[in-house]
Amino acid sequence: MIKTFPALLTCCILVQALAASSILAQEYVVSPGGDDGNAGTSAALAWKTIQHAAALAEPGDVVSIRAGTYRETVRPAHSGREGAPIVFQGYGDEVAVVSGADPVGTWSKSPADATLWEAPLPADFFVSTINQADQVFRDGRMLHEGRWPDAGADLSHPATSTIARFISKTRAGNVTTAVFEDDRLDPAAPGRYVGATIHLQPNAAGWGWTLTGTVVAQQGHRLTITSPNDAGEDGHGDRYAVGSRYFLFGLPGLADSEGEWNHDRASGTLRLRSARDPGLDHVEVKRRDYGFDLSERSWIVVRHLSLFACSLTSDAQAGGDGVPVAADGAARFPWRPTGFVAAASHLLVEGLDCTYLNHFTDLRGHFFLQWTHQTGLVLAGTDHVVRGCTIRATAGNGISLQGRRHRCIGNTILDSDYAAVDCAPISCGVQDVAEDFEIAWNTIARCARSGMTLRGLRNSDAAKRVTRIHHNDVANWLCQDWDGGAFYLFGMDGRFVRIDHNHFHCTEPRSGMAFGAYWDFSKNYILDHNVIWGVPTPIQITHAFDDEHAKINNLLIYRNTAISNDAAWGYPLGGSQTGNGTLVQDNIFKVCAFAKPGGGHENGWPNYGDGAVTVQGNLLYGDFADAYWSKAKRLHPHDQWAAQAGFASTTAGDYRLAANSPARDAGTPIPAVERDGIMVQPYEDLRVGAAYDLGALEADSEPFTVGAAAAPR
Repeated sequence: MIKTFPALLTCCILVQALAASSILAQEYVVSPGGDDGNAGTSAALAWKTIQHAAALAEPGDVVSIRAGTYRETVRPAHSGREGAPIVFQGYGDEVAVVSGADPVGTWSKSPADATLWEAPLPADFFVSTINQADQVFRDGRMLHEGRWPDAGADLSHPATSTIARFISKTRAGNVTTAVFEDDRLDPAAPGRYVGATIHLQPNAAGWGWTLTGTVVAQQGHRLTITSPNDAGEDGHGDRYAVGSRYFLFGLPGLADSEGEWNHDRASGTLRLRSARDPGLDHVEVKRRDYGFDLSERSWIVVRHLSLFACSLTSDAQAGGDGVPVAADGAARFPWRPTGFVAAASHLLVEGLDCTYLNHFTDLRGHFFLQWTHQTGLVLAGTDHVVRGCTIRATAGNGISLQGRRHRCIGNTILDSDYAAVDCAPISCGVQDVAEDFEIAWNTIARCARSGMTLRGLRNSDAAKRVTRIHHNDVANWLCQDWDGGAFYLFGMDGRFVRIDHNHFHCTEPRSGMAFGAYWDFSKNYILDHNVIWGVPTPIQITHAFDDEHAKINNLLIYRNTAISNDAAWGYPLGGSQTGNGTLVQDNIFKVCAFAKPGGGHENGWPNYGDGAVTVQGNLLYGDFADAYWSKAKRLHPHDQWAAQAGFASTTAGDYRLAANSPARDAGTPIPAVERDGIMVQPYEDLRVGAAYDLGALEADSEPFTVGAAAAPR
């Protein structure tokens, strides 16, 4: 007993210390009317700045923030600990705004123009650490820098012009020079647009490959541009596609419409086109990158606050300085290296209302990488949770998940990636580690490219499948591009990531390469019990993981309802499916009216003549009178073919089965399969009838619900 006394004493001291620290934990109050010289321990003795509280807060402390606007970046001096996090939260139901913008000073009318107003704005007013751009707001709404053509009010569907005639594209050293013509260019006075920045998507029927460059010459409707970015048309990099979209900005003369502005850095002047004195409104300019910098911090809670014109990060160096080229135009790669995991852990970000998280205009760098890792709410590290947040209008990502074991639950993300680069409402990065995430019950609507970019996401252990993407409502992706999906990934072994019980749909017209589920050169995924509609090709599998050798996909696709939208091009299950190991079973597919043989398809149904893929028990419905279908039916005798699926409703998205549906009781149990040495058991919903039904919705049972409004509380 004597020998154990020191250990017992140590335990007692530890317990007492923990109890004491819990007793000593404080609740502090911050208020715009406070004073950092106060005690901060009550509303009457509130501090003025959140940062003052952040510098003093210890594990277990709670910082409650009263209504008002706080123009600061909050950087906690300490981490919390398990059971005693440091909490930053709104005070009761009051709305506190952490803002990255500052007001503009006194306005005066330009002597040369009655509707042009001027205010002092130094060139270094905003010095971004991540290469973001100036951003101006009036009464809480972003105003566009002067551009041609005028952008319009819809961030996700901006006005652009198009290339009418491509002339040339050449590369010399680190610079690409291109020449094209546009008959819409107005006015076409020689030299008017020289010096402008061009925002260009040099492709018209595939990936946008968005870039920026500089107009160096103009003669009438002909523009000559230069850029260090050498992107071009898919498959023809030596040219820009006719129909490529673009706009011009960055010249004083382009601020010619109400609300447009230009920042003259040489004179330190902001000029704003306005019918009335902007001093009568509330005009602000972005000045800070971050509202909260939680880099290298753990056990921190940030909840029930608003972020305006700033973001939150747990790795301020995720994208480096964001500058993609050196002074001589040579490429730079300032972002984190492959395999990096940030030090931050156990952060809870909850109930934030976020508007304009990021804004940037420099797109000279890598289409995938320049803005992927440092935009949005950046949750990098391990064991973070982001839930119940609303995110609106961001140039890049809505939420960026990097690291291990994160949960992204019940968020609403609207109008993201308005810069039309390879960002997404929810992104899992490219080069970083992304393992063992749960992404669920999120509502996503309107984004430039794909709804979720899952490039790096996988299970850490294929035998312990914890990564899951479920009960999300993803709508109206590809607002500014031509090639993407509700989710997209490339070149990944997902180690059997499960994607299930989601709604993927477009209510806006979509054609061409608008997909629902979208795999590029990838393997080992499970897609089950999803409802996909409103796109030409609901499920797309482009090539195999190793297309030159093993040709493996190992995609387990079962019990989905996938409805093509009758666009001018599309297939219920599209792509170049040469991969072994894929199972397609017990799905319902609508075949679009266009579908004809070609590209490995027979009237819109894949020709798996080599037997590499198991296709069985599916219901295909559509007009099969065309003789083209005869071969497809012969190739797939184990599938059903019908004129109608027998849905109980004609409303898009309501695909419950009617009593006479041929899909009722037509299913068979999904088999357990061995793939890549792993035995993969099926995921089955509750069976109601004598046998399983086909498709995602079991008849006579309550349909599953999706999106943030349905998220468990």
